[in-house]
Amino acid sequence: MKSWFVKLGRSFFNALTGITQALKKQQNLRIDFFVGGLVLFLTFFLPLSTFEILWVVFSVFLVIVFEMLNSLVESLLDLFYPFFHEEVKKAKDLAAGIVLVTAVFAVSVGLIIFGKHLFHLPDLIGLFAFFLFIVTLLLLIGKGMTHGDHSRTHL
Repeated sequence: MKSWFVKLGRSFFNALTGITQALKKQQNLRIDFFVGGLVLFLTFFLPLSTFEILWVVFSVFLVIVFEMLNSLVESLLDLFYPFFHEEVKKAKDLAAGIVLVTAVFAVSVGLIIFGKHLFHLPDLIGLFAFFLFIVTLLLLIGKGMTHGDHSRTHL
């Protein structure tokens, strides 16, 4: 019975060590934790419904989780490919893009929930912000596809 508690305690210690190390090394993760903490703190002072609180908490933790996964992907790729490789760059860019989409989602949720309570904005403001982001993203993707690097030779 004691060994089960020891193993569980060691698992928690290892997980907390990983979070601490990531916070020391990753500036974006520190920013996410700070902003997320401020947002969660703000929820105590607004008359939010349980449903709204759940969306805020979900959004904050989703950004933090994807930022940590991004850091994991970057660390693993740096470990196995310490030199520049185009495919590694693509994988890192994709991981960063996932964090960006998640952050925009969180900002949209924040605009919808906090906008309503702080500035009496309609819910459509957040939905419009997310729609605007998606349109901009699609335009950038379209531009990248038509103006990509065509100088590469294929073997």
